[in-house]
Amino acid sequence: MKTNGPAKIFASLPTELKHVLTVLVFLASCMEAYHAFFERIPVSYALSGVWWAVGLSLLYTVFKYVFSLFAGKKTSVLAVLAPVLLLAFLFRNRALESADEITGHIISVGMIAVITYLLWLLLQFVSEKPYPGILLCVLSDVVMIFVYFNGGGIFGETFTGRIVFAALLVLSLSLLRPAYPFACFFGLFVCIVLIPVRKEPIDWNPVINAANRVVDKTMEAANSFTYYLSDLKIGSTYQTGYSSLAQSGISIRNSDRIELNLKSVDNTTYKYTDEETGKEMMRRRTVYLTGGKDADKDQLLDIMFALYGHDVDISEANLFLRRARLDISYVYLKTGDEILPVCALKAVDERGKPLDGTGKKKHRKGYSYRTEFIDLDYGSSYLTDIMRSPGSLPPKDSVNYRMLSLYSYNTYGLNLKELVSEEQYNKWQGRSGPGEEYLDISGATGRMKELAPKITQGCDNDYDKTRAIEAYLRQYAYSTDTGAWGSGDTGSPEGMSRMADSFLFEHGQGYCVHYASAMVMLLRLNGIPARYENGYRYVFPFDRQDVYEVSAGCAHAWPSAYIEGFGWVGFEPTSVYSTALERTWHRKPAESVYAKEAPDTSVNVKAPYPAPAVTVTDTADENGKPDKAGIREAARIAALIIAAVLLMAGLLIWGTLMFKAVRYRRAGPDRRLIMDVSDMTALIRLRSAMPLEDRGLMSDYEPYIPEKYRDALKDAFDVYYRIRYSCASKGEEGITVSPEEEKKARDLRNAMFNDIGGKKWILRLLLK
Repeated sequence: MKTNGPAKIFASLPTELKHVLTVLVFLASCMEAYHAFFERIPVSYALSGVWWAVGLSLLYTVFKYVFSLFAGKKTSVLAVLAPVLLLAFLFRNRALESADEITGHIISVGMIAVITYLLWLLLQFVSEKPYPGILLCVLSDVVMIFVYFNGGGIFGETFTGRIVFAALLVLSLSLLRPAYPFACFFGLFVCIVLIPVRKEPIDWNPVINAANRVVDKTMEAANSFTYYLSDLKIGSTYQTGYSSLAQSGISIRNSDRIELNLKSVDNTTYKYTDEETGKEMMRRRTVYLTGGKDADKDQLLDIMFALYGHDVDISEANLFLRRARLDISYVYLKTGDEILPVCALKAVDERGKPLDGTGKKKHRKGYSYRTEFIDLDYGSSYLTDIMRSPGSLPPKDSVNYRMLSLYSYNTYGLNLKELVSEEQYNKWQGRSGPGEEYLDISGATGRMKELAPKITQGCDNDYDKTRAIEAYLRQYAYSTDTGAWGSGDTGSPEGMSRMADSFLFEHGQGYCVHYASAMVMLLRLNGIPARYENGYRYVFPFDRQDVYEVSAGCAHAWPSAYIEGFGWVGFEPTSVYSTALERTWHRKPAESVYAKEAPDTSVNVKAPYPAPAVTVTDTADENGKPDKAGIREAARIAALIIAAVLLMAGLLIWGTLMFKAVRYRRAGPDRRLIMDVSDMTALIRLRSAMPLEDRGLMSDYEPYIPEKYRDALKDAFDVYYRIRYSCASKGEEGITVSPEEEKKARDLRNAMFNDIGGKKWILRLLLK
């Protein structure tokens, strides 16, 4: 049994509808007034603001009835403030969709939530006093009439405007005829809105569109809620995502939240002929996106210089290189970094302004930019032959800016002068390689130093050494359930060393963060500069799409090694993902165009130094979604949430009962008898089929009082009347209830409780 049963909620429904319509017309009139007297507001902005306010008002009403199950009306109304503040926090930086059309007017949904609550709160507390409602309605009437006759309104011909004026009409009529039930006026409101006033058929598109917008906004709000809480740690687990992989290596659970949208004008698949079967095959392209830095000019110059030094012409370059374009927009990604494809040539925003890689402020949803990058087939035998032979390159100072620019333009159609200035080229020319920080082995343990040279034994160049380390680490098992041992800071060599040592020698399993950290440190221990990369690994689908959605499950970490004579190259040690050798484009030269034989690409990694025996605990697909990973973690989290809710509910129930018990014991005899009578009348109301208004008169309850309690309850009411009326009118003070009268009322109340049966504490909780 509940304080607000179906009958009571139904009886209060007209009042709540009246409040919602009042919120609608008053906020609409405020926008019309501001629009008319100060500055024009776009129609789409005004419509969004009004409908957000209406939706929030309905939401607050639902919260009020939920809270009223545990508390009185005033307490439940004030308790709605908690979810209001949460909404305001979640939407503090989320302007309405049309806000970018406005100059100087950015009103967030969080502000609308607070304003709507204040107005809703006023209506809740003055619902029994008509004057505030009359004042709001009259003010709205004056504004709307003025706007109607003077023109220039923002709701005039819209469907929302029709609803606003219909609501204003029925509210005005209800104030003129307060004796009539408001349900009659609400029926008139529905008729005005739905019945067409023209000869043309009813256009239901606005209704459908409005419903779609409500659904979209609801889904968006739900996504936003998880989005703002996505980087909160629950127990010892993080959700997958761009930010998570940069800060921790503890257990992680998969998330399907969309973080990026990609648009590509290039082919996202490629065809090749399988050498064994002779069949034509199709493979999906893979793109690595990394964040936190702008287009790497040094990397571009390293690649162009390597190709120039090896005398690569356009025919050979087409075997492993192509220029590509990718448009990127943010969905639910909370970072100030720009996410760029590896080997990015440039990145510009919608106004053509170059990006700087990272910013102090976090980007909002919809932030977008365009990138161009070099897509390289790192598995091509022709490219690997170049990376294996750095000694064949000429000295840097023998190739000037003009020579390399001319080669880049004639061979690849790449205007190097638009991407790199001569000053930047001269600085690159004076550098011999990456900084010493990429060789920092701080924190490396003795067993790591002993293992590193064993893995690369027999390799005579940096490229083969890197492939050997990659193959060695791919023997380890993939698992996202690492517990607390995987914790570490990937931003420091000490943190990577700590994770690498545990991964390599103690646990033998982990996910991309651990593979990448281990490979970075093993590369550095072999004298090869290496760095930790964080971003996304996305595999395009076979079907062509207008927009490709990159989920948080695609977030990935990998190592990059600096190969002398070529520059930075990414590798894939994570065992569940394919390597560049496995993703090669399989391009072969036409004999009539390019007759050079394919170089030998064998690498001493077929039987790498054996890793410790381990057991594979998890697998993942090409986009990094672990197969059945996180099921136990999800169940554990759900259990924790349920336990927390039950605990909070138990504390609330216990606190409410204790408060009522203490209040009853500390009250005087007069007050205790009044409370006893109040409980008894509430029990009668709960048992009756019809809603009863508590006027404090026994005559209202007499038809519903069981016969055996009627006389005793009449005596209790007599004492109640004496306390509430007689003594108050005479100004008497002191005890007016004898111990016998108080005991008789208390026993009667307990007897009525016992007759109800069931859990008496539930009844005591629900009764005021």
